Amino acid sequence: MGKIKDLTGKKFGRLTVMRYIFTRKHCACWECKCVCGNTIIVLGNSLQRRNTQSCGCLRIERLKEKIVKHNMCKTKIYYVWSGVIQRCNNSNNNRYADYGGRGITVCKKWLKFENFRDDMYKSYKEHCNKYGENDTQIDRTDNNKGYLKENCKWSTRKEQQNNTRFNYFLTYKGQSLNITQWAKKLNMKSSTINTRIKRGWSIERTLNTPALTCNQSLQLARAVLGWR
Repeated sequence: MGKIKDLTGKKFGRLTVMRYIFTRKHCACWECKCVCGNTIIVLGNSLQRRNTQSCGCLRIERLKEKIVKHNMCKTKIYYVWSGVIQRCNNSNNNRYADYGGRGITVCKKWLKFENFRDDMYKSYKEHCNKYGENDTQIDRTDNNKGYLKENCKWSTRKEQQNNTRFNYFLTYKGQSLNITQWAKKLNMKSSTINTRIKRGWSIERTLNTPALTCNQSLQLARAVLGWR
């Protein structure tokens, strides 16, 4: 066996070599003191190869960083983030068809809550201070694009409802209103206007055709089906 290289006083990560202990299988073992105060015996080869850099406290700290909660699981902003992830990525979610099912995604960065929080928390608090937490909802500027910082903002419930993909803006005779606003103006149901547009009706026909009353609908059904 060759001469043992003296490691006394040298530092390896969090460990400082205190003294030589013994040789095991042709390898010197050294007593080391960790910055946390613990002492351990480590093989010299393990120290020099940087395989051991602490008494074990470094590994525990790194593990904690991965599993320690951010203490925000019960907050509204965490609930908002969780909802976004669920409706975009969970095919069993009852809203998946309108989000993930039609290609709406969450950017890779936001799959981790801490990143979402860092990007949106400041504006979230500002909106909450102005409108209240209960009236602070996440909203996408372009409803055909996914969830990412450049396409998201905080809105009130009313603003969000006016920005849904069902609220198309219809321009007729120089006036541009969404479906909800046209329905209120013409004393019609939003669903009636929306259905007509989906069927390919022109805007003029959609807005100028009176909605049938229940009796009129029943009479029409009887006529079509030959009921008496």
